[in-house]
Amino acid sequence: CPGAVIEYAYELKTIKSHMPGQFWAKNIFQQEYPVKRAIYALSVPKDKMPKIILQHIHLRPKKELKDNQVTFIWEARDLPAIDAEPYAPPLEELAASIALSTVPSWDKVASWYYDLAK
Repeated sequence: CPGAVIEYAYELKTIKSHMPGQFWAKNIFQQEYPVKRAIYALSVPKDKMPKIILQHIHLRPKKELKDNQVTFIWEARDLPAIDAEPYAPPLEELAASIALSTVPSWDKVASWYYDLAK
């Protein structure tokens, strides 16, 4: 319904990574509806800093250090809706998003997968 505001929050915890000692994640800030405010927070051990790629958005994270953890907080505001169009690329390619990974290289991924496939 026009003018409706929906607020929600959720938390994802990676307890055991698929690739031991590594993690990766992606968050899409923008959707097919306008987004008033979107927050993405990531807490990692301070010795496990991820590579970070922002797509279609320029945000600087707020950083908080507590004990041995670093928390990065990205906040986006007033993002317009992405209109669905015939033959348009997938939403993931058009939307404001962030991708993170601690995997050092594709060679590391290939080696890990090779060991799984043996």
